[in-house]
Amino acid sequence: MIRTQLKKYKPFAQGIKRQLTGYNYFASLLLFLLANIWQGVGENQNLETNSAEVLDRYERLKIEYASEFTNKDFLAQVDSLMNRLQQLNDGDTYLEIGLEKWQALNQIGFYTMVQDEIEYVFSQNSLKISLENKEKASLLLMQAYVNSRAITKAQSLGVEILQATENIETATRAKYYLSVVYAYAGKYQESIELLTENLDYYITINDTAAQIVVLNNAAQTNQDLNQPTQTEYFFKRAETLAIESGDLENQLLIYSNMGVFYKTQQNYELARAYYEKGLTISLQRNDLSATAQNMFNIGNIYYEEGNYREAVNYYNESLEIVEELNYEYPKALIYMMKGAVSIDLGFYDEANQYLMQAKKINSLINDLESSLFLYDKLSTLKQLTGDYQAAFEYLSNIVDLKDQKFASTSLDSLNQAVIKFQLNEEMLRLENTAIEYEKLIQQRVFGIALILLLGIGLSITLVLNNRKKALIEKLFSNYKTERQAESNTQTKGKKSLISSSNNSSNNVFEKLFFINKSKGSIPSEHQDLFNQIGTVVLEEELFRDTELTLVKLAKRVNSNTTYVSEAINSNLGMRFNSFLNRIRIHEAQKIMLEQDEPIDRVMRMSGYRNRSTFYRAFQAETGLTPREFITSK
Repeated sequence: MIRTQLKKYKPFAQGIKRQLTGYNYFASLLLFLLANIWQGVGENQNLETNSAEVLDRYERLKIEYASEFTNKDFLAQVDSLMNRLQQLNDGDTYLEIGLEKWQALNQIGFYTMVQDEIEYVFSQNSLKISLENKEKASLLLMQAYVNSRAITKAQSLGVEILQATENIETATRAKYYLSVVYAYAGKYQESIELLTENLDYYITINDTAAQIVVLNNAAQTNQDLNQPTQTEYFFKRAETLAIESGDLENQLLIYSNMGVFYKTQQNYELARAYYEKGLTISLQRNDLSATAQNMFNIGNIYYEEGNYREAVNYYNESLEIVEELNYEYPKALIYMMKGAVSIDLGFYDEANQYLMQAKKINSLINDLESSLFLYDKLSTLKQLTGDYQAAFEYLSNIVDLKDQKFASTSLDSLNQAVIKFQLNEEMLRLENTAIEYEKLIQQRVFGIALILLLGIGLSITLVLNNRKKALIEKLFSNYKTERQAESNTQTKGKKSLISSSNNSSNNVFEKLFFINKSKGSIPSEHQDLFNQIGTVVLEEELFRDTELTLVKLAKRVNSNTTYVSEAINSNLGMRFNSFLNRIRIHEAQKIMLEQDEPIDRVMRMSGYRNRSTFYRAFQAETGLTPREFITSK
């Protein structure tokens, strides 16, 4: 395209500079640039040439966009007009347009943008600004400072406004913001004093709406002081005034804050009731912003109660509205809460998507409180997914943000000392958590070595499993033979545990304790007592008694513990506990093979009352756990 333009201007260059025939293209390029500059000048003539034209254009834009101050296209064109006013050095008209824009930006959470633009105007001494517009802009700037927790800047500006203004309305509003500042900084006495001054003034001029706002702030201050009775008292006064005056806007304010209060008291039923009252009014007034806020709040109540399905439903409805309104800050909050729900439900990929969307928006808003919540959730998510390095980085961000937060609220030496202590305490907690994360990272290194060891162990396990399989097959084969023999000799009366013949005790002992009677392996010492023990323990099923001890058995056979222990040891070569365990485990195996009973019931039926004891004894006798035995069956 440029080459075509050069050819177009080439004859003119030749006519003017014939002696520079070797430089025709350079002459053409010069003419091309001059022509484009002239074209640009022509276009610039379309710009508004004075402030009146800029204001006229602004009014037409408001009509075109129906005064939708949050519309992106509208804001972009307004920015263009305000830049033109800067070129015209008309600071007052710049403020006149900006006051409407900044109020909207404060509502949707662009506090940093408001601060940058107003601070820029105030820094330009060449711009002429009326006192009235400067005071209005100062109050909007102070509001932005308060909302973004820039407490020190807010306090300094508030004091400056009070010292400079003679307008009582401006002073009263500045006192309101200062009361919030002092409450944030823990200077509650100063906050209450300012609120009292404002309340007296509004009562004097009979301004009910302003009284409601002051009572609301008094309630919130008492809430910060952890005085629930006083908090509820002021909220109730504000609610009564709002209802009596029919002030729906302030009813929305009070219902929202009362919902927050009852939520902090964990009275979720009352909190939800007030949020639903607010939702009813916002729908009645067709106030989309308030509707979205109340839906979000109700979703938070369901989240606190663990009803995630309802919480997500309300979050989604709120999100649809704020996307339509182009409210970035609420959108970030909703994404954060949806991410929190996904973490609690174990949907980590979904949680990451929501939190990353919130992080992207929050980077534009730069809100301290929401950033703290966001990084906390991201740290938790990364910990759960094993990304400890990322979790550590988010923890470091939290430390930095905490440092900023506490530094910005340090208004006097006492507060500085208290806040410094809180900061150190918080940083120690976070550092301890970070150390734990580092340990986990080190464990991952050891995990690689463990994987190698597990590979070796796996081969050993395969060998052992083959042996275990052979053991199970042999065990089942023995039981099959045993049950076949028993089925041929059963009678109608009560049968003993294992045997069915007159000498059942001896038969059981032969099978259970591997005694070869033909070789005379059963000694005669204590033989009668031993036979009596067998009859009591086996045929009378005393082994099922979970409280059976050597002392109890000795009393049952009219002997003493020494003789009973010697009888068992001399005939079987084992102690009483081993003798009893073998009989009980044999019975447990029998029950598992013949019946479909849960393990806990098998344990009790075979004489055990402690699960861990049963498991140890079963594995010691069979080489298998009860679960493995049942699964193999």
